[in-house]
Amino acid sequence: MMQPGLSLMMPVAAKNSPAILLVDDEDTILFTYKTILERDGYRVDTAKSFAEGQQLLKQHSYDAVIADLNLERENLGLDLVRDARSLPTRPITVVYTGFPSVEHLYSALKLQVDYLALKPVGVEEMRSALSRLIRRRHASMSMAAC
Repeated sequence: MMQPGLSLMMPVAAKNSPAILLVDDEDTILFTYKTILERDGYRVDTAKSFAEGQQLLKQHSYDAVIADLNLERENLGLDLVRDARSLPTRPITVVYTGFPSVEHLYSALKLQVDYLALKPVGVEEMRSALSRLIRRRHASMSMAAC
């Protein structure tokens, strides 16, 4: 039990830390991944709906967008990916689903989703994929700037 006045210390993400948009209609997923990713030093914005995610995507620049495939309706997560991929500075895109089908997988591949995961997505799997993909994105952006 914690003593009054004490709190768990979590690192505060620096301004130049990678920014992530996490979109899911399940509060527990948003809370869990936000907590874990912030502890890893990422800046994380969360959205509970496609519309909220789309609005944040328009207002901020993200290094990564992570979305559930089926938000308010089937495949809506891919619509968010499509919006993200059309931005001048494209974030990496990660989509996960608990209900995979050949059509869903084909649609994700056609959109060139950077990483597709099946629920339940392990914490280490997500951390590893994000780390690898964000490093690759930063390296390619640095090379493009030269």
